[in-house]
Amino acid sequence: MKRFFFFFLLFPIFSFSQQFTDDFEDGEISDWTQSTANHWEASNVNPLDGVYSLHQSLDTNVSFRDMISHNLAGFDLSGGTTTWQFQVKYGYNPSGSNNWSVFLISDQDATEMNPSGSANGYAIGVNYSGTDDTIKIWRISSGSGYVILNTHFNWQDLISTSQTVGLQVVRTATGDWSVFIDTVGGGFDNLVQIGGTANDNTYTNAAYMGIYYEYTSSADTKLWIDDISVTGSNTNDGDSYITSGSDSEPATISSLINSADGVEVFDVNLTDAGTSDGSPTIINGLTFNQGSANDVLDWTQAIAGAKLFGPDIQNGIEGVVDSGAIVFNQVGMINISDGTSEDYKLYIWLKTDLSNITDNDNLEFKLDYTNIQCDASGSYFGNGTIESGDNNNSISIVATKLKITSCPTRVKLNTDFSLTVKATDINGNTDIDATGNVLLETIENSGLLSSSEGLSQSLVSGQHQWTDLQYNAIDTFKIVASSIGLTDDISENISCATYYYYLNDDFEDGDLVGWDMKITDSWDASDVEPINGVYSLHQVLDASTSEADAISFALPGVDLSADSLIWKFEMKYTNTNPSGTNNWNVFLTANNDNSQMSSGGNINGYVLGVNYTGTNDLVCLWRIDNGSATELVNTGIDWKTIDASQPKSFLVSRSATGD
Repeated sequence: MKRFFFFFLLFPIFSFSQQFTDDFEDGEISDWTQSTANHWEASNVNPLDGVYSLHQSLDTNVSFRDMISHNLAGFDLSGGTTTWQFQVKYGYNPSGSNNWSVFLISDQDATEMNPSGSANGYAIGVNYSGTDDTIKIWRISSGSGYVILNTHFNWQDLISTSQTVGLQVVRTATGDWSVFIDTVGGGFDNLVQIGGTANDNTYTNAAYMGIYYEYTSSADTKLWIDDISVTGSNTNDGDSYITSGSDSEPATISSLINSADGVEVFDVNLTDAGTSDGSPTIINGLTFNQGSANDVLDWTQAIAGAKLFGPDIQNGIEGVVDSGAIVFNQVGMINISDGTSEDYKLYIWLKTDLSNITDNDNLEFKLDYTNIQCDASGSYFGNGTIESGDNNNSISIVATKLKITSCPTRVKLNTDFSLTVKATDINGNTDIDATGNVLLETIENSGLLSSSEGLSQSLVSGQHQWTDLQYNAIDTFKIVASSIGLTDDISENISCATYYYYLNDDFEDGDLVGWDMKITDSWDASDVEPINGVYSLHQVLDASTSEADAISFALPGVDLSADSLIWKFEMKYTNTNPSGTNNWNVFLTANNDNSQMSSGGNINGYVLGVNYTGTNDLVCLWRIDNGSATELVNTGIDWKTIDASQPKSFLVSRSATGD
């Protein structure tokens, strides 16, 4: 990891040399603030240097503006020479609606770093305002750009879309600005000055630096930035620090902490050392990251929300929970008087659904001084990193009830079936520490439930699965799971028979509920010339062009290798002259829906019909592999020779072994 703040004591009372650098080689940007979450990343796709570069990575189909910023706590441009360096690659031709700029300093974070925002500061780039494609420095006042230095270096004419460029900006203490560029493979070894020198002293205090990127739908993901460094001065104290607060973090967090009241998980002490500047430490934002013993890699899978409380925010402010960080941003939210300290407490509450984590997973929080954003008018942090503790904040799921899962609604007489019982909290999360016995019984039945291993079994890691349950009567029954100290669970009705239907539809209800059409309203449960009863499934679309129409019904849980299957249907196809473009076929099984149910579609399964492939007009059974048909059975029945005006009945059987 190479992201640092450096402090070199030059004048014991009056001034510090300060540096911010980021080469993104740690592969993460959790301490950066994005205007829209997840639009930027430390990416290993075509990095400018090393393994990772900052990359605008969201591929969208709309025009947009993306910004990202980092704290520059306490930089004072009037205290000495300030130097900015960064590498950049822009893979598109710049224009008024496709352009980039780097905010050298700003009093606002990423959300305001755009021409419609409220930021004040300075930016360098191409076409922040205007469309002449030259590199300029703008003074930014309430978002609007005012040129202070035009280098007359034309980016579109002189830089290719695959070229990496090194840029350096230098500002003296008296406000003289100059720009240098390295076009020889990027880096900063061959810097030459472009343009002259310009003077502007409007703004001297920095709170943030950042990147602004405007793009149309075809020009997103085209900007890379790397090897950022800012070196300058700050006349305020840079020795505010972080220590542990006085509260003890909890050993466990109940999985039932689901309301916004939350529970305290981290207590930090923030101190202004009061060395010399007489100014307070004013905090505009801070970011809690994951500690070294954290088990939950994606906090959004467990943490529903977070609040920060303390003397200056007694009612609390709510933070943003990201996958690896909790971010609090509010200008002036904390003001620590010169030479004093204050305790601040992080509260969180959990999601009700914790299925993506494991009982006893630890949440460890870390606060590092580099992730505290301070106002440039006051002191800033120079050291301190604390964690909430390796053995604290373990998520504790305590079972209060049993939950039957993976329970079938249909079983075959005297045939094995499976069922799982879990010990869960009221939200359905599994308590892996539960170890009691679970007993299965039946109600509303006449038969007997049995298992070769027994109907009373111990929970292991909070659950037990039976794989050899059998029922011995043609009946409808329910299963009750019970355990001492836990609320019982009762299954849905389970039907037991010598066989059972996956699908049984005679269409006499007059609707197609559960059926999915490839072309909307192209099929109907029709009373026009029904085969049996009042209604039959009928393809009713009268198309003016050739169509490959289809309708499908989902059959989850069908396992051809588990048992014998029988398909039966009646059909009528009145075309006595089928062809390669006029034919019918019934998919007996398929791994895809009706959108792929045609010759050459991306589908696997079995199909019975006429001319699914070929034009011999014979009724055949094919196996379909990625749309390619292999003939398995040729019935020899020529559709042209039969009476097409009369319905035909079909029965197809398949054994579990594939016959």
